[in-house]
Amino acid sequence: MVELESRGDTAVSIRWRLRNYFFTGLLVVLPLLIAVFIIWWLFSASTNLFIRFIPEGHLESTAVRFLVRVLTLAVLMVLVVIVGAVAHNVMGRKVISLGEKILARIPVFNKIYIAVKQIGEAFIGTDKTVFQNVVMVEYPRKDLFVIGFQTAESRGEIQGKTAETMVNVFVPTSPNPTSGMLIIVPKNEIIALDMSVEEGMKMVISGGTIVSEKIGRGANGSQDGRQLSL
Repeated sequence: MVELESRGDTAVSIRWRLRNYFFTGLLVVLPLLIAVFIIWWLFSASTNLFIRFIPEGHLESTAVRFLVRVLTLAVLMVLVVIVGAVAHNVMGRKVISLGEKILARIPVFNKIYIAVKQIGEAFIGTDKTVFQNVVMVEYPRKDLFVIGFQTAESRGEIQGKTAETMVNVFVPTSPNPTSGMLIIVPKNEIIALDMSVEEGMKMVISGGTIVSEKIGRGANGSQDGRQLSL
């Protein structure tokens, strides 16, 4: 009887190990597969537009088709670099500013364009004018906190209706930081964090599994001894 129970425990232990190995392997393989899929999709989508202009007879070979895609992608990257160089030029900035003013007058499209531009500046922008720094806000109730990104101090009617200095904070949705909500918080109620915007984004996207290893200061000014891994 004892031997049967021992065998049963061994079988259960093996099943649990296999289950743990499976999910551990899934956590390793799934992000890799998703990253490869996204890169391949972007590669195909960005080159399909130009592939259509090449006669079918010239693209019978898979190797030739792939080479054409690579060359097309290289040309696109060069064009993007040229646009970036123009944008750094005074005259180029004026032209781009004029183009943005024209786009801003197109209904529906203007809202999509502005939203995508702001998100892009937040993630890859060099001036970091959209997200100033990472903050922690007590929300949605006392003793619960969320990670947010300070965008600016409130102005105009919002600030005029309140006695305290208010701050605009974007609270992203985890794990998709492109959606979220805007909350307006008194400046003295936000807790500024030392982590960078990139580190804050990593924390949001990972659902809190990736956190900054910086050791900040507690509310009383003492150093927090808990070290977090990134």
